[in-house]
Amino acid sequence: MHIYDLPQPHFIHQTLEEVKIGTYEKIVM
Repeated sequence: MHIYDLPQPHFIHQTLEEVKIGTYEKIVM
């Protein structure tokens, strides 16, 4: 399945868990 054929921001291709971890790390730093 190719849902993201159109150009989109990189974060959209990440899983929700990866986004949550990245956001958490930014808050902690």
